[in-house]
Amino acid sequence: LAYFVLRGTTVSMTDAAWFLEISSYVLVTLFGAWLLWRKAGPAIRRLFGAGPAYSLSAAHASHSHAGHSHAGHSHAAHAHAHALHAHDHDHDNAAHHSHGHGAHDHHHHDHGAHDHAGHDHHHHDHAAGEVCETCGHSHAPDPALLSGDNFDWRTAWSAVAAVGIRPCSGALIVLSFALLNGLWLGGLLSVFAMSIGTAITVSALATLAVTAKNWAVYFAGDGRMGNRIHSIVEIGGAAFIFLVGLLLLSASLTGGA
Repeated sequence: LAYFVLRGTTVSMTDAAWFLEISSYVLVTLFGAWLLWRKAGPAIRRLFGAGPAYSLSAAHASHSHAGHSHAGHSHAAHAHAHALHAHDHDHDNAAHHSHGHGAHDHHHHDHGAHDHAGHDHHHHDHAAGEVCETCGHSHAPDPALLSGDNFDWRTAWSAVAAVGIRPCSGALIVLSFALLNGLWLGGLLSVFAMSIGTAITVSALATLAVTAKNWAVYFAGDGRMGNRIHSIVEIGGAAFIFLVGLLLLSASLTGGA
């Protein structure tokens, strides 16, 4: 597109690449500043005011407890179960009876020891995030727990736009050479191969960074030290992006001048 709009001249292509490069570095710097404020802002507000303490355990949607599991939700010590289902059964005061539920089974138990005259078994279910009165745990994650610092498409696309707007200098050279010599297919395939290599490299680096952070938080545990390491990693990463953006922007402006 730039070739046809700018007529493919060397000077115009260089100027266009420089302009897009500056724009990309500005966006990277702004993205790093926004990310730094997003990660360090709560800590600053807690430092100068009374704010709620952040706990890693609140961000985990799935967790396990000793004695029971939330996946199948089987309780050996409970006489009655409630995992988003209703009780609907008949009682025999003189003998055993059994409960049949779709997700799990219950052992036979004797009702001769207590009276069912005033014992009403009503339909019992829980909404998302509601705490069970018997076991004291939430059987479904509260949607509010999933909306904190977790992944969201707006943040992801802003990062992609900030980095992806900068054109690759090597790709521009290859495309210019291919267009001037009529090698359309060869130029496109070469740029496509370069794009795949860049995508693999960036994905590997991003996966390594996220994995290293998760392992650091895992070994630190869920406590004061774990929260501190979690905050340091996130704030340090945001500060690194901001500083890299500033360095690239200053170097590009100095070189252009």
